[in-house]
Amino acid sequence: MKLWWALALSACAPEGEHATAIAISVKSELALRALDYRVYRANADLGSALPLSSLTVTEAQLAQPFVVVRGAADAFLISIEGYEDRTQPPVITYQAQVHFVPEQTMALRVLLARVCYQRDCGFPGLTCYGQSWGSTAAGTCAAIPTPELVQVTRVGEESDW
Repeated sequence: MKLWWALALSACAPEGEHATAIAISVKSELALRALDYRVYRANADLGSALPLSSLTVTEAQLAQPFVVVRGAADAFLISIEGYEDRTQPPVITYQAQVHFVPEQTMALRVLLARVCYQRDCGFPGLTCYGQSWGSTAAGTCAAIPTPELVQVTRVGEESDW
């Protein structure tokens, strides 16, 4: 089960082609200097699993989407950790279960919100919600979500929110 990832300026396939991909767009209310993206098998135990892929981006690259292109897997778990200082532990973490939509490029829009700053959820399988979602209030630790995705139809749309 392989997932392919790429840091890309565009989340769209060339004209006439349909990519099966997820463009992850991150915005933050915090002064972050780096992000770690870690891609795991769907439903992985984050307490013991090793990532299938990982990428660290610096402050200059934070606005660029992180794109995961479908390989053999239909879903994956993404963990995003934000750092104010790379010599210290992350100050914010967000995780989500993500499912590909065949022949579609979809956007996962992640807000690393102040309400989750230095929030340790304490147990694997929980993440801090930066925004209210369903019955879960912003700043609350709850089960890792399978968030709603937005279809990307033009270059840059994944980050236009």
